[in-house]
Parts: sequence; C-alpha cells; structure tokens
Amino acid sequence: MRVLLLLWAVVCSPLAHAASDCEPLQEEAFRTLFLDALAAIDRDDAALHASIVEEVRGRIECLTFAPPPRLWADFLVGVAVVEFSHGGEWEGPMAAALRIRPNVDRLVSGAHPLNRWEPPVQSEVWPPAPEGVVLYVDGELSETLPPAGGMYLVQKEEEGWFETRWLHGEAVDPAWVSAPVERPRRTETWLYASGGVAIGALGQTASYVPLVEGADVPEFSDYAANGYWVGLMPLASVDGLLQYGRLGLLGHADISWAGLSRSTAGTAYAGPSFSAGPLVASLGFGVQSFEIFEGGCRVLGEIDEPPGVASEDAETCVTEATPRSVPLAYGYGRMWLRTTKPWIPEPMLLIGAGPTMGRFEASVGVEPPPSRRGARWRYTATTAIAVANFGREEATYALQVVPYNIRIGLRVGAVLGRVR
Repeated sequence: MRVLLLLWAVVCSPLAHAASDCEPLQEEAFRTLFLDALAAIDRDDAALHASIVEEVRGRIECLTFAPPPRLWADFLVGVAVVEFSHGGEWEGPMAAALRIRPNVDRLVSGAHPLNRWEPPVQSEVWPPAPEGVVLYVDGELSETLPPAGGMYLVQKEEEGWFETRWLHGEAVDPAWVSAPVERPRRTETWLYASGGVAIGALGQTASYVPLVEGADVPEFSDYAANGYWVGLMPLASVDGLLQYGRLGLLGHADISWAGLSRSTAGTAYAGPSFSAGPLVASLGFGVQSFEIFEGGCRVLGEIDEPPGVASEDAETCVTEATPRSVPLAYGYGRMWLRTTKPWIPEPMLLIGAGPTMGRFEASVGVEPPPSRRGARWRYTATTAIAVANFGREEATYALQVVPYNIRIGLRVGAVLGRVR
C-alpha cells in the first residue's frame, strides 16, 4: 500500500503541472476542434468559429502529429467560408484547401461564389529539402520545400517529435528546416490505474539435498513439500510515468489474490527511464512478494484446503500449511513501445533478476479513442512469471525452497494524462 501511495504522489506531484510553451495538440483534440468549428458554421456563429481558429493558431506549433491531408483541407475550407462571410482574407485558405484536395467539399451551395471560384495556376518550383530531414507539407511527406507565397502547413519530425509552422505567404526558413527538432520543455505524466482477473498458479516445492554423499537428511521438511493453488485471481495495479523531455521516472505496482488459499502475491518497481521516439526504456529496482507455506504434509496436494486438513494424497501430515509472505529484491530492465494512435498495440517486456529470484513479464495494451467526455480507457493482456530459490544449509544437508507464481490475465482501467 505504501508503494502505491508513493507512486501516486510522484506521478501527481506539482511538477506534472509545470508551465510549457504551449499545450500539446494531439490528433483527437484537433478533430474535436474541427467538429466544433463545423458546428459553429452550421449555426452561423462566426464569433465561435473565430475563437476556435485562434485556438488552433495558438497551439499549432505544438501539434503532436501530422494531420491527414483531407482533415487539414476540410479545416481550411471552414476558415475560408467564415472569412468570406465577413469580408476577411479567404483566398489563401481556400486556395490551399483546393491544392491539397481539388474535390474538397466547399460547404456552400452550387450558386455560392465560393463554389465557382478557382485559384490561380501556380508554376513555382519547389526546392529540394535538406537531406536527412523528415518533412511534411500539408500533412504529406515531402522531399521538397514549399515556395514563398500561399498557405502551407510545414512540419519536421524527429523520433516521433514534431515542430510545426503554419505559413501565410512567407517562405520557409531553410535554417529552421535543417536544425534539430526542438523538443518541448514540459513535464508530462501518464497514469494507468486498472483492475482485472487472471488465471494463475502459485505454490512451492521444498526438498532436502544431501551435501555429503550418504548423509542422512530429515524425513520431514519444515515447509510444504508440494503446495500449489490454481484458479482465477483478481488483480489490481497502477502504472505511472513522469517525463521531462527524454528523461523520466517510471513505476509500477500490482497485487493479486489467490482465492481460498487466502494468500496474496504482488510486485512493485521503479526506476529512471529514457525515451527515444516511441520506445521507453527503464532500468531500476523492485520487490516481489512470494507466498511460502510452512509446515504441512510430506506431499501436501492442493493448498486451498483449510489449514490443518491433509490431502487424500498425503503420505504423512505434520499439522498445517501456513502461508507467509516473503519479499525479495531484484533489478530489472523494461522496454515499452508506445503510441498515440487508438487501437494500436503497445507491447511491453520486462526481465528482472535478483540474488535469489527471477521475474519475467510481457504485456500488450491498447486504447480506444476517448469518449465524448474525454475519458480514456485502456485494455491490457499480461503474462507474468516469478520464481525464487532460497533455503538454509546444515552440516550435511541443505533445504531448498522454490516458491513460484504464474499468471495470465486481462486488466481494464482508466488513463490519466498522456506522454507522447
């Protein structure tokens, strides 16, 4: 519980609200603004449409994606229609929309002047873009720079980060195109709280191993020799990422319940992270709890039987099998491939090892588009395996106890914040 509270405090710290040059404009937010602009046109509300366009202008440099050409052309048509209605500068956005998509819907009747207007023929030569630069013009990959004059949306991209200019008649600056993409200096957060269910197994094996050939070993172990439980396991977990530029802090905590055995298993880990494009890598330390079962039968059978009751398969029973939680430390390496696109799988792989244990975890998460109220949900299929090996040594023999827990499950939860 303390780990969960600490992780929550780190993720929700005041740093998460640090000021930035502009608010990130993601695809779902831009589409919402576009739909709001269309609604304003339908209601003949020029003031509302103008405020939406101004919001886009103010946030355009913080686009986190290259808008599809059709979407950008449709947005420009809306700008042109409203500008035309009150005598503003409409030719630039309409000419740009028709250049991007000649058959774009002009949002007016057949008798309207905008429906018959055609832009002047352009014969300017587009100079080549600098080599090695990933450039988008009006949402399309381009190997050339747009000429001076006209309206163009120019973006350069580097490792998933975008830098954007919305040009209105001016020429694109070659020095800006050649310079590295400037990553926004803002702190971003991502928090995923979820619950679910898994098919799991937990238990242990215990045995005495002679250290001297021919040495006698005790007839009975202090631990259940073959205790195990298999069944459905409720899960609860929280994942968090606090990131500033490429560097960040990543954390995770989860807990599961093993039915009638009245035992739990969980893990918590945290460490620094490094982002390179869509990849987030992290190295750190964690703690894994194992349930070990003390006492019990020589061959215990299923441990979901009430304590003190022996299995029918038991050869000899001492008294009971009592679960006890043992935390073990480990170091880990984790890789997470993330995306901002709805329904695109985001795989994660973690490998951990400690002096007396090992851990493996793999998962795939997907997010549908946000709801109309902005709520975001995430679905994660996960597999985790943890195995330990500890015991004690006497003069002529050693006791080896190998607890383990395995689970394959599905988690569903809410996402707060977003790291691009």
